[in-house]
Order: sequence, then C-alpha cells, then structure tokens
Amino acid sequence: MLFSYNWLKEYLEGAPSPSELAEKLTMSGTEIESVKKTGADFTGVVTASVLTIDKHPNADKLSLCKVTTGKDELSIVCGARNMKPGDRVALATIGAELPGGFKIKRSKIRGVESEGMMCSEVELGLKDTSEGILILSPDTPLGQDFGGLIGSDYMFEAGVTPNRADLLSIKGMAREAAAISAAVFHDKDFPVDEGEEPVGAFASVEIAPDAHCRRYTARVIEGVTIGPSPEHIRQRLEAHGIRSINNVVDVTNLVLIETGQPMHAFDLSKITGKKIVVRQAATGEKIVTIDGRERALDDSMLVIADSTRPVAVAGVMGGKETEVTETTTTVLLESAWFDPSSVRRTSRKLGLSSDSSFRFERGVDMEGVLKALEMAAHLINKLAGGWVARGVMDVYPVKFQPLHIDFRVKRATDLLGAHVSAQDILDIFRKLRISAEASASGIISALAPSYRMDIKTETDLIEEVARVFGYNNIPTTLPVARLIPGQPGRLSSIRRLSKALLAASGFMEVINYSFVSKDSFLVSGPADKKGVSLLNPLTEEQSVMRDSLVPSLLDNLKYNLARKTEEVRIFEFAPVFIDSGRLPQEKWRVSGLLYGQRFEPLWLFPRDWVDFFDAKGAVEKLLDSLGIEKAEFAPIEHPLLHPGKSALLKVGGKPAGFLGELHPELWEKYGLKKPAYVFELDVDALMEMYGRPKKYAQLPRFPESARDIAFVIDEGAPFADILRTVQKLDTKLIDKVELFDVYYGGNIPQGSRSLAVRVTYRSMERTLTAQEVDDMHSRVVKELTDRFKAQIRV
Repeated sequence: MLFSYNWLKEYLEGAPSPSELAEKLTMSGTEIESVKKTGADFTGVVTASVLTIDKHPNADKLSLCKVTTGKDELSIVCGARNMKPGDRVALATIGAELPGGFKIKRSKIRGVESEGMMCSEVELGLKDTSEGILILSPDTPLGQDFGGLIGSDYMFEAGVTPNRADLLSIKGMAREAAAISAAVFHDKDFPVDEGEEPVGAFASVEIAPDAHCRRYTARVIEGVTIGPSPEHIRQRLEAHGIRSINNVVDVTNLVLIETGQPMHAFDLSKITGKKIVVRQAATGEKIVTIDGRERALDDSMLVIADSTRPVAVAGVMGGKETEVTETTTTVLLESAWFDPSSVRRTSRKLGLSSDSSFRFERGVDMEGVLKALEMAAHLINKLAGGWVARGVMDVYPVKFQPLHIDFRVKRATDLLGAHVSAQDILDIFRKLRISAEASASGIISALAPSYRMDIKTETDLIEEVARVFGYNNIPTTLPVARLIPGQPGRLSSIRRLSKALLAASGFMEVINYSFVSKDSFLVSGPADKKGVSLLNPLTEEQSVMRDSLVPSLLDNLKYNLARKTEEVRIFEFAPVFIDSGRLPQEKWRVSGLLYGQRFEPLWLFPRDWVDFFDAKGAVEKLLDSLGIEKAEFAPIEHPLLHPGKSALLKVGGKPAGFLGELHPELWEKYGLKKPAYVFELDVDALMEMYGRPKKYAQLPRFPESARDIAFVIDEGAPFADILRTVQKLDTKLIDKVELFDVYYGGNIPQGSRSLAVRVTYRSMERTLTAQEVDDMHSRVVKELTDRFKAQIRV
C-alpha cells in the first residue's frame, strides 16, 4: 500500500522524520518496502498566465504564445495544443534546470526566439505520462516559484499483512505511527450542513434477513454539480495510484484511502422506486458493472438492488446504469459493512477485484461506517455544492459488541521472556487505543477496538505488547536444556538403510509427486478401482493420490527412454494412499525398476540383458541387509506383471510385496523394446521383522564333504520346497544346499527340467567318515525320488 507522509501528518502532532518512521514501522511488524521523495526536483520554474496564442510563422505544428509572470511578458514557442488564453501554466524561464539535467537556454525555434518553455507534468518529473502542458488552477498566483508552491512529499510503500486490515488507510497508519512513537494522534471532524427536507422523503433502505450485511448507511445530497476535482485532490489521488474521475467519485476514493472505508455513489434518479434493498442475488440475474462488462450472478452473491434489479455487486463494484455522470444532480451515498467471506467468494467467482473488495475481504471497521459517510457528505457538499438531506439512513440490525479479553501479566512476561510491568502494559494499550483496566491482581481486562479484527485472544494482545515494547528490547538468551541426540524411529532406520543399500547396488533414487493421472492410477489395478481423488487438482495429470509407486517409476522410464537413456535402474521410497472410505490410509512402500543391460556397456563385459533374477537378487540383498529372514517367494497374478514371470514376496508368512517382469501389454504404452523388471515392498510388513537380533555361529573346525546330484523334476515344482525338504533331513550334518545348474530341452521331457544340486555335509563336533556322508546322501536322494518323483540322472 502507498501512503503519503504529508497526509499522515494531518493526523499526527510531532510526527517523526520519514526515515525514522519507516524504521519504527518496520521494526514493529509493518514492513516499509520503500520511501520515495516526490515533488519539486527542478529550479527556475514559475507560474505564468497565457495572454495570446498565435500561429508560428514558419511551422504549422507550433504556436507562438505570449505569457506573463505578473512582472515580465515573454514569447514562448510551444508545440502543445491544450492551452488557451487565460490559462495558468508552469513556465521554465531562462536558466531553469529540469529533471534529468536539462537546462533551459535562450534559443531560436524555426527562426523565432523562445524565452522559456511551458512545461508538462512529465517534463517536471511529476508524472510518467501527460496529454499536454500542465494547466494550473485559475486562482494560482502569478510569478510564484512553482517548486515551493507544490512542495515535496515522501511516499511510503508498506507491505501490510492480511490480518492488519486497519492499516489499509492513512488514518489507520497514523494510529499505528502514534502507538510506536512519541507522536500524538488527533482525529478529524467533518460537520455536515444539513437541509430541512428529511432523508426519508427521498429514499429508503432495507436489508433482507438472509443478506450477508450487518450495517448499511446512506445519505442523500440534492442539487450537486458534477465537474472536475480541485488540483490538490487530483494530485493526492494520483499519487496513490487512483485516476481522477469527477468531484463526487473522487471524494469516495479519497475517503477510501483516508479511512479505509469503501464507498459508492449512486445517481438517485436512476434508482427505481427510490428504494435500496440489500439482498442475495437470484440465480440467473445479470448486471453490467462500471467497467462495461455484463456479469452473471448466483444466489451466493450479495447485491445492492432497487425495487426491480441489482444496481451494484456489494463490496466489489457498482453498476453501469446507476453510476454518477455529468447529468447527475442527486446523489445517494452508500457506506456499509459486508461480510468478508461473502465479498471474497463473489470476487473470486466473478474474476473481479477492486480497491473496495480488497478492503472488504480483509474486514472494515463496523463502527467507522457512519463517520466515513459523514466525511464524504461533507466533502461532496463542499466540492459539488447542493444540500444534504436531514438525517441518515442507518440500518444496523446486529450491533457490534467489543470482545472482552482477560490479560494475565505473568503469562505475558513468560511468553515474552522480558519483564513488562502492569502499568507499562496499560500505557501500551492506551497508545494502541485499546480500552483496558486492572480488574484483579495481575489481571487486566481489555476490550479490542472495532477496527482491530485481528485481536481475538490473549496471545494477540501479548503480541501487541511485544510490538510496542520493542522486539529489540527483549533480551537475547540461550535456552537452558539438555541436548540429548534423538533416536531414529524404525521407519527412519529402515528408510536410511534401504536407500543406502539400493544406491550401493547401482540404483538411482527418484522423487515423484504423490499425485498421478487417472490413467497412471488405473495401470496398477482394475478399471473400477477406487482411489483418493483431489477436489481441486492443479492439473489432470495430478488428480489422484497414488496407491502404488510402480506407475510413477514407469513414467520415469518412459521419460528417460524418450531422451535416449536406455540403462535405467531407479528406486523410490515414499508413501502411497489407500482409499479406506472415510479417510485415506498412508502406507510406506519401497519400489525399484530395472531396464537395460546387466553390466556397464564396456568391451570386457558380456552384453546380457537384466532378467527376473536381477530383480529378485536386488530384493534378497535388501532383505539381507535389513536382517530379515524367512523370506519366501510364491507365484502371483498381478495386472502389472507378466503372468509367468512374477512372484509374491512373503515375510514371516505374510504378504510383503511383489516383483516380476512388466506385462507385455504395457510395453507399447511405455515405449519398451526389451523387458523391464519391477518390485514393490510393503515397508510396514518389513518393519515387523526388521531389527531382530542377529544369530552368530562358531566357525567350523572340521572339514566339509560335498556331493553333487542331478535329477529331472516337474517344471512346476518350486525349488524353495526342494531346498527346505533337504535341509530338514538333518540340520546338524547338512551344511549347505546350492543349485548350480538348470537345464531344459534335449532329452529332458517337455514340462520337466533338470536341476543340479550340490549338498555340503559337515559336523561341528568331528570329522565325518565317507560312509556317514554316503548314508546321509542316500537319504537325500530317496527323499527327492519319493516326495518329488525325481528321476536321478547318472
């Protein structure tokens, strides 16, 4: 927000300097982003009057003017066309210096001598644009130094936080400046000279029971003359970024800046039935706003209506049909309090924002509505003439009740970390214009002002004390506490170890959004699968919360393949979200994807493609590093995976994840030329087995004895069952069982396979004899032939 230092001083006695005020405001929580000096940045410019305007003898687009400063009569060659004889202008005389180092010299222009220059606002550095030379007020005295006449000012640019709506005005900023400095705040009075005719004879006001409006006030001013505003008002508005319209509209904008209360002026002759009704719009109603655009309304929007139609969108913008124009003679002046949430909702729906809606959305002073109305009526009566009807239409169905807050002095001292006495706190409240008195020992009873909507609790008052007391006056102390390093939880530990192991195994970590498209979401499940959908997604590509990490990894693979990166090993450790009806469940998963050659593409390495067992090996290595035993793999059917090249992981007998080759039907979708392999593990299931103590065994002192056995067995018999069967025969003598060859084809019957197993025998107590090893090996062979119908190969 911009605000003028000179305007601010109209409310302050003993105001600090601009630089000091900027520092105090910033240190108290209202950041002053810049302070810019405005006004005269030139010398030698005086006021003058145009006497005559003649055509230049040697140029069609130039004029030869005679001007007077009251003492001297000078000839000026000018290219502007917006002046006429009698106009008062700003004249740069010989020797004058203008902004940018431009110096005025006596010169001839197309053969005619010019003794100076009539200046525009741009040439004087007062504006960025202008439509000709600057025309001054007709009563401007001649021969005056123009720089001294307009004076100088400082424009502050303040970053006002959304909770401090009271600072969105000159008056509010002046109150704040008085609270944090030695300046004294003085309010202004605006007496209204009323006529005899009562306001009820001209119009009436009604608030509908369901309308989001708690107060609506209005006055009527008869016999106004619409015209331009005085120069000082136009300059004041333009310095704050508001374009001058006419004297009545300019007054409403001036009051807006000075008091923070948005206002609107209606042409009363255009109000049907001379009745104002504040109500909710009817669905399908339309209004053409002042900007000339037609707006469709609905029943969530508050409008100002007459007896037949809406005439303004409440708190946002007035209607085109009832705006004040040059023909207006009777004005109905509005000042109201509209519900902030209603104005915000309407502004967003219509895509329409204004200075009024900006303030209404943050909240205006309900008790200041009438005072702002009086100020506007006073100024319109002064600038536009006419007379003000007697009385005010003030519909105020639900009166404002100040919030009572008990303030504990000790609580404030504890929170601030500094001692502030009860008397100092009362003095601070007085500066802040907060009504307060000591009600009991250590308790101060306070009433928040109507314009401070942000003060609702005791903590808010403590913050106010801290601001005015000065944050820099609160002593800096180090906290007294024992520093004990925290112990990582089970999830943190397993996450750290998993990431380290997978990274060491050649995987790159990826981080994806938890939101995916509906198409990606349905990849991992049936078409009717339900998920957690976002109500207001930023894009359709991020509309559903994912319930699996694998689709995101497949999207990463597709992205890399499109950029000629064909060796991809990636993993992600992140949560997924499962639809459970009322609230989604967050579950942690660790997923990986392998695609490309098994080894780095160098001349000495074979060009082998990764396969199912690379993915299985990565999972087994991860489980081993986490100390998780009793892992089993079983066949599974999964929509993402190849029907014959997939497995379910079980840990402790419970499902804990899946792995396998990507289903062939998905190759084209992701642009694959070779198989991709994925795995996804349920971290919650892993945590049940993680962290169990490891078991250690004594190193063997006696030699081992190994026997190999080859046999043909049904292709569907899981090797895990064979392994468990052999190991259970004699856990004390059978040390290891290792598969070292798998063979299909040749003389092996279809539907069977040949397995070659090495069984290592060892005793921890003595050296086994050859006979003992042969006997034990015979048991193994018999078990394989009896239980699995294996045919021993010789």
